[in-house]
Amino acid sequence: LSAQVTLFIDPKQIMYYLPTSCLVLFFLVSLFHSLPCASSKPGLGWCEALFQCGNITAGFPFWGGNRLKPCGHPLLELRCIKNITSLSISNHEYNVFHIDQTSNTVQLARKDLLGSFCSATSITTTLPPEVFQLSPTYKSLNVLYHCDPKLSYRSSYTCPALGLFSMSQSHDYHNSCQNSFTVNVPTSFVPNERESSLTHLESVLRVGFEVKLVIDKIPCQECSSSRGICGFNITSQICCNVTSPSGGVTCVTQHPPSANELRIRCGESFSCGNQGGISYPFWIPGREACGHPDFKLECSGGFAELNIDSVKFRILDVSYSKYITRGRGIRLGRAYIGDLCPLKPINVPLIESVLQFAVDTELLTLYYDCQFHSSAISATSYAGELGCDGGRSYYVTRNLSSPLLDESRGLLNKLRGMCKRNVSVPASGPALDTLKRSPNLNNLKTALEQGFEVGPNQDCWICLDYGGACGYNQTSSEFVCYCNDGIHNRSSHCRYRSSFDDLVETGTIVIILILIAACSLAGVIALLVLLCPCFGVQIFRKRKTSDERRQKKLKALIPLKHYTYAQVKKITKSFAELVGRGGFGIVYKGTLSDGRMVAVKVLKDSKGNGEDFINEVVGNKTNSVVTES
Repeated sequence: LSAQVTLFIDPKQIMYYLPTSCLVLFFLVSLFHSLPCASSKPGLGWCEALFQCGNITAGFPFWGGNRLKPCGHPLLELRCIKNITSLSISNHEYNVFHIDQTSNTVQLARKDLLGSFCSATSITTTLPPEVFQLSPTYKSLNVLYHCDPKLSYRSSYTCPALGLFSMSQSHDYHNSCQNSFTVNVPTSFVPNERESSLTHLESVLRVGFEVKLVIDKIPCQECSSSRGICGFNITSQICCNVTSPSGGVTCVTQHPPSANELRIRCGESFSCGNQGGISYPFWIPGREACGHPDFKLECSGGFAELNIDSVKFRILDVSYSKYITRGRGIRLGRAYIGDLCPLKPINVPLIESVLQFAVDTELLTLYYDCQFHSSAISATSYAGELGCDGGRSYYVTRNLSSPLLDESRGLLNKLRGMCKRNVSVPASGPALDTLKRSPNLNNLKTALEQGFEVGPNQDCWICLDYGGACGYNQTSSEFVCYCNDGIHNRSSHCRYRSSFDDLVETGTIVIILILIAACSLAGVIALLVLLCPCFGVQIFRKRKTSDERRQKKLKALIPLKHYTYAQVKKITKSFAELVGRGGFGIVYKGTLSDGRMVAVKVLKDSKGNGEDFINEVVGNKTNSVVTES
C-alpha cells in the first residue's frame, strides 16, 4: 500500500491523518505549507528550488542549500563553501566538479587526494552501490603500502607515511605489503609504465573520476508529468501534490514501474504537434524511459521538433517500417535550412547507431565562406553555387566518398581546404537527382524541404519482433528492450509473448468468457454422451421390430426359401459382380449350389414398412431371384 499523508490547515487547528505514522512525511508536508516561496504551486515550492554553488546547479535527487532534506536522497547532500561544492560519501569529503543531470553523472575527487599523494589518508572509501556506480571509463586501482623492500615491483614509490608502496589492478603483492587502499583512475592509466610517475598519478587524481547515479529517475519523471514534486522518505521516493483548495497536500510513495508496465507504456505510440504514431527513439516528458536522451521532442509550436547541438530538426512524416524506403520511414528535415545562408552554419551528424538512414539517402554538403571563386564548379553536375558570401559558397550533391565524384577530387580538396565552414545535411537521393539534372537554388531548397528518411536501428526491430518495446536506460546509457519477463539489453531477447498473454496481463475478461464457453461445450458433450445410448437403443428396437414384421409378412405371402447373409455372400462371391441398380437396392450376379444362375438384390432402403419391396418379391416369385433384406 502507498504511504499517504493528508494535511488540512485551518487558522485555529491543524488536523492530519497519518495511516503509516510517517513523521518524516509529516515534516515534509509541514515544511511545504509553513515556509514562503515564490513557486507557481504555493506550498510545494521548496523542492522546486535548485541547489546553486559556483558553476554547479542541481535538483532532484540532490538536496542542500535552499533544497531541504526531504527533497533529495539522504546520501546526496551538497554543501557549498567558498563557491566550492562538496559531497560526503562514507565519511569522506569529495569535491564535486560537475553534475550532468541529463546523463545522471557526477565528476568527483577525494579532497585528501587533491594535494600531495603522500599526505593522503590511507583509507579505502566505498561508494554505496545503491546510489553510485563507477563509470565504465574509470577503474579502481589498489595502492599497497608498507611493502617489503627486498622484493621488486612493477611500479613502486616511497612516501614517509606509506613507506614503499606499489599500485596494481590486482592483489599481486598483497602478501608482501602490510596494508592497501583503492583509488579511482581512468582506464587508460597503466601504473607499470615509466611515464606513470608519482607526479602523473597526482595530476590524474586531481581531475577526479566519474560516477553514475543509479537512482531510478522514472518515478520522479512520472511525478513531474502530473505536476507533482519529487522527494524522499528516507530511501523511498515520494511524489507530493496539492489535493484540496485549502492547500491539503498528499504525498505518495513512488514505486518504479515493472518491466512489463514499461513494455506496455513504451509499446504505445504518442502524438506531438502535427504528427501522430511516434515512438522510439523519440520521447516527451513522462516517457523518458521510452526514448534516447538526444531525441526529446518539443510540441509547443504546432510541430514535432527536436534540438541536437542547438540545431533544430522537424519530423515531417511518420511511418515505421523495418525496411526503410521512400515513403516508408520517419522523414526529418533541418528546420533552419529554409535560410540557405545562416549566420553560423553548424554541422550536426545524427547518431546513426540510434537512427539509420534509408538506402537512398545522400549527404548534401554545403561549403561557406570560401577563399576562392572557382569556375570549375560549373564543369561538374554534382556541384553548384550556393549564393552566399558574395558568391563564395558552394554545394556538393553526393556523399564525398562517392565514386561519382572521382573526377572532381581536385575541386573537393580545394573546397575542403579553402572554405572556413562546411555542413553535411542528409537529403533524399531522388531529390538530389532532380537537382543534378536542373541545378538551381529552387531545386536545392526543394531537396532540403523534402527532408530525409530514417528509422530505428536493428536492435529495436529485433526487440519488437520478440514482443518487446524499445527503450533506453539512462543510468547505463544503453539501449534496452522492455519485455514481459524483464528488461533485456541488445545481447538477449524477450521470451516470446503471444497476444493472449497480453490479454491475461491486462486483466481482460476474455479469458473468463473462454472458460465459460469451454465449460458449456463440455456440458453439452457430456449430456450427448449420456443420451446417445438411449437414442441408440430406441432406434435399434424400432429397426428390429420393423425387420421382424417384414419377415413374417414375406413368409405368409409365398413359400420362399430363406438364405442367411453368409450364404448370400458365398452365392455372390462377396458381391463381386455388379449387374445393375434397381428399385430399393443393388443387383449382383450369383450362382446357387446346384449351378443355377441367380440375381441377388440387396435392399438398401430400410425406411417405410417395406410394402413396395414385398410386392416386388411377389411379382418375381416365378423367377429364380434371391432377395436379401
